[in-house]
Amino acid sequence: MKTLELGSISHGTLRDEDLIPVFMDTLETMDAKRAKSLRWQYRKLFNYYSEERIKPYSDREIERLNVDASYLVNEVLYDALNEHCPSYTYFGAHPGDGSDFGVWVSDDQIRDDIKDEFLTAVSDLAEIDDMITQTGIIPKTVILTNDHGNETLYAVKAELEEGDSSYKLVWETEEIWSVV
Repeated sequence: MKTLELGSISHGTLRDEDLIPVFMDTLETMDAKRAKSLRWQYRKLFNYYSEERIKPYSDREIERLNVDASYLVNEVLYDALNEHCPSYTYFGAHPGDGSDFGVWVSDDQIRDDIKDEFLTAVSDLAEIDDMITQTGIIPKTVILTNDHGNETLYAVKAELEEGDSSYKLVWETEEIWSVV
């Protein structure tokens, strides 16, 4: 499955008619089939926002379309784009700027999972080797925070390699995301 990159996707507007095309284009790059389905499901709304529309809309229809637009943005597209976020991130408004929509790190989820021992925090990747040697536990996911506060999330993959007369555990990391 394709994943979104960290950062802003739309900035400086809260208007549904501005957000919908940007969010839909982003979804299109992640899941074209789902985007096509949503365009069909919400075709009346997309027609309303279209510059080529011919039909005039009544106040009641416009009110209903505005409700549909809000639901499409705040429920449907948020959920669809969240499905394409890397681990420990979310799609939504930036915590410091409500008009900046994109993919952001979930500090609360990281903190909770470190506390609950679902995520391992290290300051150097060499600590993984020490952990494996001392405890025999191979962490699945590790977050490295360096002395400057930069964070990098890694997936840890390990396997046994057969040697001449024994097996050796070999592990490697794969970067999922990094925040500098």
